[in-house]
Amino acid sequence: MTKEIEALIKELEDAKAEAARFREEHQGACHLVAQMHAAAVGEVTGPNRGVVEDVEDLRRSRDQWKKEWELSERNKMDREAEIVELKAKLVKMEK
Repeated sequence: MTKEIEALIKELEDAKAEAARFREEHQGACHLVAQMHAAAVGEVTGPNRGVVEDVEDLRRSRDQWKKEWELSERNKMDREAEIVELKAKLVKMEK
């Protein structure tokens, strides 16, 4: 009976050690995800919708901003070309 009790105590100690290890690993994983989220969104906050969804939102926002910027740059270049054209026409008209 004593050996059975000793075996059960050993099993309990092993289970407690394993639970502690799992808890540590879980905390480490949570910390890593929190760091990655902070790096992606630029600040330490809890997720708005979810870690992955927040990063998706940021990428979508960045891509939309980039498209708008590229469009405004093209428009600017078009306007500059029109100005050059109009100046050339004006110079011809003045001659």
